[in-house]
Amino acid sequence: NAPKATYSQWLFDGTTDEHRMWSFILPGNYASGGTLRGKFGNKTTTAGNVVWKGAVAQATDLSTDLDTGNTVFDTVALSSAVAAPTVIGQVTEFTITLTGSYTAGRKIIVMLGRDADNASDTLNAIDACLVDLTFEYTTT
Repeated sequence: NAPKATYSQWLFDGTTDEHRMWSFILPGNYASGGTLRGKFGNKTTTAGNVVWKGAVAQATDLSTDLDTGNTVFDTVALSSAVAAPTVIGQVTEFTITLTGSYTAGRKIIVMLGRDADNASDTLNAIDACLVDLTFEYTTT
């Protein structure tokens, strides 16, 4: 008996800005850039747009200590307004081009959120369901 195949889903509210954070060490082959690329779905058949926001905070030295009080998020960057799929179970892609400059080998925190109070976010009162997220960059 095999278990049912499933995957993680993060629900982002349609009326309140919500955020999720991940931390990791930037790989040694990191050279420049930073783009968040994600996929999300809609838990209903309601049509509307979603606006995502993202930012990065980097450790201030080569240690992995982010509790120094000096670690702050870069300027928050937004995705364009992305039409949510109107078929339950389907997903669509979004990208956010991050504005910071980061250093290979340092610990970073990536923040992703839904900008629910943005005028272009029109999927009102409906959760956007994040299913995938990746951090893309240029290698050395």
